[in-house]
Amino acid sequence: MKCLILLALVGLSLCAESTTVAPSSTTSTEPSSTSSTTENPTTSTPAPDPTPAPIPPEAKSDSLHFEINSADGNGSVCALFEFVAKIEFRYPNATLHGDPIYLNNNTSLNSLSSCNVNTTNLVLNINNNTESRLSLQLNHTVPIYTLDRIEATIPAGPPHKESFYKLISNGTLISKIDDTKSYTCDSQTQYDLSIVDQKTNITAVLILSGLKIDAFRSKDAGKNFRTTEQCEADFPSNDFVPLAVGCALIALVLIVLIAYIVGRKRSHRLTYQSV
Repeated sequence: MKCLILLALVGLSLCAESTTVAPSSTTSTEPSSTSSTTENPTTSTPAPDPTPAPIPPEAKSDSLHFEINSADGNGSVCALFEFVAKIEFRYPNATLHGDPIYLNNNTSLNSLSSCNVNTTNLVLNINNNTESRLSLQLNHTVPIYTLDRIEATIPAGPPHKESFYKLISNGTLISKIDDTKSYTCDSQTQYDLSIVDQKTNITAVLILSGLKIDAFRSKDAGKNFRTTEQCEADFPSNDFVPLAVGCALIALVLIVLIAYIVGRKRSHRLTYQSV
């Protein structure tokens, strides 16, 4: 009996030891005395690239075509014109510069344009500006006609930008066009113009290319250009003829010189033999 009680006590003591929970050791970390603050990086949004300004179209002249109808009202075309044109200023001072005036498709036929048996006048509103004009005057003396006069009224360049220049040509510009034909000049041709009533050394030049003129036409000529007469500038200069003439002259001089030398030697030989 004592043995059973002793075994019971030993078992109870073992159970008590197995159910006792050992205290857990807690490690506490003291807060650091220095606190670090992490700053957010500053990000700047790049400004968008500026939109490039649109590039204006390059100024240029257009090929223009004009018809002047007969004043008798029968619908016939008494004059035809076709050309590409621009007006440039010529300045004595290199510091001054004015932009050329290009005649574009807005250039229109002015109501002052006319033609009769003796005279043809082409008057244009430059680029549809009624204050800016260009006129070509042709005169007819059977069997030829001529371009005798060019006039222009255009906005002045520097230093007179607020005014207009009146320009005029000097002398006959195209002479002796057969009145049964048209005139064609594809090459670029310059016509000097002087400024009227202006105390200035500035001059101007009208530059025409692809020029076609058909004036003093008969009523049955239709609306196409007649048989053309080409300008001299369209034919390339031929240097072969003067070159050939020069070579022939040099050869002739050499022949005469050789003949002279041979003759002199023969003369000396005969003189020596006679002695």
